[in-house]
Amino acid sequence: MDLIELITVTCSCDGQTAQEYLEAEVRHLQELQELKDLREDDLHMACSNLGIEDDYVEYFINRVAMA
Repeated sequence: MDLIELITVTCSCDGQTAQEYLEAEVRHLQELQELKDLREDDLHMACSNLGIEDDYVEYFINRVAMA
């Protein structure tokens, strides 16, 4: 199961909404990074907000690093 599919299950939403939720979390983390205020807890909170395992923290680290 890919990340979007997982979010659709955990958030009880469709694929487009899941993608929007994911992108909103990434944008939030990127904003914190730009403000030099990104903390490890923020990455774990992104996972929690989406109802996914903390195993996906690395995904968010990579997305923020690509910004």
